[in-house]
Amino acid sequence: MIEGYSLPNNKVTPHMFRHTFCKWILKVTNNDVEKVRGLAGHSNIATTGVLKGFIE
Repeated sequence: MIEGYSLPNNKVTPHMFRHTFCKWILKVTNNDVEKVRGLAGHSNIATTGVLKGFIE
């Protein structure tokens, strides 16, 4: 099933799903980094804060 979503020279990975989920949650929570940190299981808020740069 996942092969149908992959680009010709680019495989979809679990990391890509996780990254997309976190970015989506940031958008729908109006950039609530603390909420995303908890959902993603990040122990350091700086790890989650990096994602903000991708959506701003």
